[in-house]
Amino acid sequence: MGIYGNERADWLAKGATKLINLVPMSVLKSFYKSIFKEHVISQWNNLYQNSHNAKSTKEFFPSIYGRLRAIHFVPNFRITQFLTGHGNLKAYLKRFNLSRTDLYSCSSGEIQDVNHLILSCSKFTPSRCLFTSSLKKNNFASRFLYFGPEQNLFCIVL
Repeated sequence: MGIYGNERADWLAKGATKLINLVPMSVLKSFYKSIFKEHVISQWNNLYQNSHNAKSTKEFFPSIYGRLRAIHFVPNFRITQFLTGHGNLKAYLKRFNLSRTDLYSCSSGEIQDVNHLILSCSKFTPSRCLFTSSLKKNNFASRFLYFGPEQNLFCIVL
């Protein structure tokens, strides 16, 4: 027989190893919230990536993660219409027989859609040049603009 306190501690330790339910450890609510949020965003991104919809929006935001990282980007009604291609664009209006033609009145005679307005419309050439030179001047061009080699698409890459 040893010292009573040690014997008691040994007996309790041995009994604790046989317990099925260990003493519950409290986990912070914020931990569960962050795990749930990551899971929801992951599922949302998978649905977004696998969807055949939102083609115009995917040119600007290829993934949900990129859009969520763009904390400086605050959409409004007009920006949302533009990014989705559902605005007052002739290509969109013609789909619903609200316009006779989908051609734009600029000199190129191309279809008026988001890509045309951003990339090639002669009416916006001065603004486009000013914008790209401002980005280059401030070393933002590589972070914010991407012109795809095959499709000549415009994306915001963050």
